[in-house]
Amino acid sequence: MNKYNISLSRNGTNATVFAGYDSDGFLEEIKIQTRGLRPEQLSYMIGLVATDEFDVKSKVIMLPFVKVEQVPTDLTFNAFWEKYAYKVGRKERTMKLWAGMNDLDRIKCLNSIPAYNYYLTTKPSMERLYPETYLNQRRYESQFK
Repeated sequence: MNKYNISLSRNGTNATVFAGYDSDGFLEEIKIQTRGLRPEQLSYMIGLVATDEFDVKSKVIMLPFVKVEQVPTDLTFNAFWEKYAYKVGRKERTMKLWAGMNDLDRIKCLNSIPAYNYYLTTKPSMERLYPETYLNQRRYESQFK
């Protein structure tokens, strides 16, 4: 099953919908990740979800305030540790930080690592953060350019 988070950030509203597609690419699961939405906001968010996986990205490509992220299939600490690939510092403390994160933050974190790696290549004098620091300072929420 391929999974996506569809996030909306517009007019002070930040909301996320989770959509899961079966092996044939058809919508199998939908879950509203954000609580407290007004009925019209809820309807709009559900309307952003495509009924088949082929359309999931193309449906929102024209809306700059909508972001679609594929959810990694493995949200374990080991997936983070391997993907971050800088195995220094206090692993036990890093594991506790990871355990305290919710799945949305884990997804953001895993998806942000390639952008962070690229950012570091453009700033050769900048040192790579220890994994513990990356999590503790919530650096995965940064917009790396």
